[in-house]
Amino acid sequence: MRDIRLGRSLAAGSRFRRAVSGPPHFLRRPQLRRAPKEMGGDGREQPFFFCKSAHDTVPIGNGETGAIHSPPKTKNYHYETKMVVALSIGGRNIESSTARGHVWGYAVGLDMTRRDLRQLGKDKGRPWTFGKDFDQAAPVGPITPAAVSGRPAHAGWWLKANGEIRQKANIAKMIWNVPDQIAVLSQHYTLEGGHHHDGYASRCRQGQARRRARRRNRGPG
Repeated sequence: MRDIRLGRSLAAGSRFRRAVSGPPHFLRRPQLRRAPKEMGGDGREQPFFFCKSAHDTVPIGNGETGAIHSPPKTKNYHYETKMVVALSIGGRNIESSTARGHVWGYAVGLDMTRRDLRQLGKDKGRPWTFGKDFDQAAPVGPITPAAVSGRPAHAGWWLKANGEIRQKANIAKMIWNVPDQIAVLSQHYTLEGGHHHDGYASRCRQGQARRRARRRNRGPG
């Protein structure tokens, strides 16, 4: 058995076990760090988004330990840590200058990927659905309300697997900040808030790793 642990410092001195509570109506995750060698990007180009359905979500409560199964049809199962943002107020064509007023809270999540199926879709010019959108593909834990965390600009997060740090990053390194991401996303979708809140997770790529069969995921003890 192998453990995966997540941590974050959105609020000073706080930690929690894996990512956002309560499933979002639709989880959208932008690829933000488009490194030139990996994605052919030049930094601040249009962010790329893909979708995960609400049924992908695995809510993990405060102090709880969660587990997810290894999905079928893959031999290359990966995890990657994401910052999750939950909205309390929806809208369309939201201005970046007012976007933070739409945010209910922040969390850390896992983006699970059947990487071989995602690559097959990319190679054939097909959607990534089988690679990204499947059962238990979005473990999420407690949301820290924005009223508690404030407006984090330099919050860090980390991920451990079997006690070893695999990812460690800071949101200050994101090329597109949270308000700008919301503004871009709301140009393409009408975002929802409240009980049917939308959420998205943004990437700060460091240490994406393969998840081997029979590995169990946990938050920090």
